[in-house]
Amino acid sequence: MIFCRPVNNPKPKITTNFTSWHPGKDYAEPDGTPIYAKQDGVIRIIQDKEQRTWLANTPTDPFPHPRSLNTADYGNCFVIRHAEGFESLDAHLQLGSFVVKDGEFVK
Repeated sequence: MIFCRPVNNPKPKITTNFTSWHPGKDYAEPDGTPIYAKQDGVIRIIQDKEQRTWLANTPTDPFPHPRSLNTADYGNCFVIRHAEGFESLDAHLQLGSFVVKDGEFVK
């Protein structure tokens, strides 16, 4: 299965993490950068209510490393269900920036 890059930047900041709890890639982009579906699918989860910014692993992090992550740590996020059982997660997104809704088909 082939997935495309979620941002339209020829040189995104990519962190590859293949650990037992995080088997994937992180794409870091400036606020306001549009995010695209990596492959056709359906929005399965959408959360757009988090007002704080991402704090983990900073000097002011109230939950210092190491710690367990839970869904609240993703902030504003959405999950797309793709073919063959694959899902992708986009997290730590800007409040009020979503143009999709739960159950919507995306390309």
